[in-house]
Amino acid sequence: MRTVLSPELVTLQDLAEARRFWLSEAKNDSQAFTQREGSDFLADANHEGEIIDFHSLQHTCVGWLAMTGAHPKVVQQMMRQQSIMLTMDTYGHLFPGQEADAVGRLREMLVDHRSDPDALRATGTGRHGAESPKGAQRAGRETLRSAATPCDQSTSPAA
Repeated sequence: MRTVLSPELVTLQDLAEARRFWLSEAKNDSQAFTQREGSDFLADANHEGEIIDFHSLQHTCVGWLAMTGAHPKVVQQMMRQQSIMLTMDTYGHLFPGQEADAVGRLREMLVDHRSDPDALRATGTGRHGAESPKGAQRAGRETLRSAATPCDQSTSPAA
């Protein structure tokens, strides 16, 4: 019968093995070995008593993925989470500035078309937008909005 280890235990064993290897790399340099031995690098707890566990490593990994610009759906799949809602509810704060990036990408996409005045005019965003069909529609809506009047409370269905 095979024993199944929890992710936390496997991670701590891996961490301990990595620390042993890191220390052994300095075995021929007593000063470096002493310095490394006194460090909390790759230790399961630091000098302040903060411990490392599977979830903190997972959080760090997601943070690094977010910093690379990885799409949240990719992160969800890599973390083997069942739903994107779980991923975003748990790690959404690690994806800051997505809105600004999205708007910036829109601008970059549209910059290529700025040199073509006919393309801009066709969308109603050219210099003479009101002359285009979209500009005329927009002007018509603005006229209608300014002519609108409030409802008479006596004829309002709620009255």
